[in-house]
Amino acid sequence: MSRIFAIGDMHGCGLTLEKLLLQELQITAEDEMYFLGDYIDRGPSSKKVIDLILQLQKDGYRVHTLRGNHEQLFIDSEKDFENFDGWLANGGTRTLQSFGIMRFSALKEEYKSFFNSTEFYFDTPGFLFVQKILLHC
Repeated sequence: MSRIFAIGDMHGCGLTLEKLLLQELQITAEDEMYFLGDYIDRGPSSKKVIDLILQLQKDGYRVHTLRGNHEQLFIDSEKDFENFDGWLANGGTRTLQSFGIMRFSALKEEYKSFFNSTEFYFDTPGFLFVQKILLHC
């Protein structure tokens, strides 16, 4: 029997996410997981969160990833100092430390691809999965 999980706001808590998925939920390859974004910032292990999600995808788990406002802030941090400073004010320093980098452009291609390929919503039979995104109007 497959189950559907919607999980959001991990904010760099890789060990907590790992424990939730593997010990508490005991996920299987038949389960479907919708990660709702905000994988990074604030917590100590943003890289671990992303590595875990990437590994689940490589292992054939049914994983879907939405882009949260923190991922968008990270991507936008490359535009100018104001965006970079705004992202740092929202916890970005912890993400830089976790990845051992100084800016988004220094990420390995695998991670850039992950962030840039996240979706803005998923419309499925019975569910609409959406994460808020900061839009500049």
